[in-house]
Amino acid sequence: MGKRNFQKKIILEKGIYAFKIYINKNNNNEFDFNFFGLLKEQYGFSNDAMGKFGPPSFQDASLKLTSKEQLKQKLNKWKKQSLRL
Repeated sequence: MGKRNFQKKIILEKGIYAFKIYINKNNNNEFDFNFFGLLKEQYGFSNDAMGKFGPPSFQDASLKLTSKEQLKQKLNKWKKQSLRL
């Protein structure tokens, strides 16, 4: 499967926000985990924040909108090669 782009336009008032996004490949509306408890589907949080054993804190993921801005978010996916036992 090749790379695809997805865009979603959301209009927000000025303020402080944090968001999460994930690709639900099997349409079960849940995060799917592997045997080791790691996510199997692509995901991302605002500010590219990462938690150690769960989602990042609101403080780490939050961003302040003061004017019209366009945000881009990369998605992460755990890779088998990154696990060293």
